[in-house]
Amino acid sequence: SAANSWQNRSLGTLRRIWADVDLNLDPIGTPETRAPAPAAPPTPPPTSEPTRADLTEADRSALLEEMRPEESTPIRRLLSYDEDTAGGLMTPEPVVLSPSTTVAEALAQIRQRDLPSELAAQVFVTQPPHSTPTGRYLGVIGFQRLLREPPATNLGDCVNDSLDPVATDLPLRDVAERLASYDLLALPVCDQAGRLVGAVTVDDVLDHVLPEGWRRRTARR
Repeated sequence: SAANSWQNRSLGTLRRIWADVDLNLDPIGTPETRAPAPAAPPTPPPTSEPTRADLTEADRSALLEEMRPEESTPIRRLLSYDEDTAGGLMTPEPVVLSPSTTVAEALAQIRQRDLPSELAAQVFVTQPPHSTPTGRYLGVIGFQRLLREPPATNLGDCVNDSLDPVATDLPLRDVAERLASYDLLALPVCDQAGRLVGAVTVDDVLDHVLPEGWRRRTARR
């Protein structure tokens, strides 16, 4: 899912920083002059996708301190939410555009090859800034609506503002019910100030409620 993909990339960043940290330091933090310790045996590859539980709280805090602020801030924000809430399920990287963006420009954005299909199904429209947390959330436009609109139309003229965003602390069950009730592929998630902080997709919910490895078993059928 989109959220799992983002979280896995974040965990990968943390692990790479961990690998780069010089562990041969003395108690006051200066490099040791003794010979390096024998190399540890290779760690077997993981048998399942990484999760937040792979790193202890102490490890996460130490590694986040090593990251640049632009890298660590969204990870800190995501880790602050309960895993069984909209905030914990969401990806902080949905497609966010301005009301002055044209339909043609929006379609070009969602055609990007590396964009997960569940995020390409809609674009969210906000006031600037357009990276999360954004300016004021204005609405959403599904790709089917984009295909029906003239290419030069501004998104502000065709945005659907009737879909209320969900709060970051909305429980998993309520998120699932909202997606099912309105036959949606993704829900906007906003903070108390009305800023878009992410989107939770149907795939994000399925990954959370179905048994681990369900995608691999389904693919083999």
